[in-house]
Amino acid sequence: MFSLIPFDSVDDVVARANNIAYLSAAIWTSDLKRAHTLASQIEAGTVWVNCTTAFDPAVSFAGCKASVYGRDLGKHAIDLYTQIKSVCINLAE
Repeated sequence: MFSLIPFDSVDDVVARANNIAYLSAAIWTSDLKRAHTLASQIEAGTVWVNCTTAFDPAVSFAGCKASVYGRDLGKHAIDLYTQIKSVCINLAE
């Protein structure tokens, strides 16, 4: 489900977006600098710019807030299926 919400300022966009419990975000703009600024300020696991639902298996897909179910795709998803173990051996004896 998508919602298009008009806004008066960038601060208004960030405040409204960060007030949503389930969130991935799509930003539509021709200003790449503004897109980077918004993407860094919006509390979302995934932010698309000038597209939606574009996926690349090398890039992690993540939830945020109430949508947190871990990470899919990318190297971060491997952490879900692995367990780190340290083994220390005294070789002096």
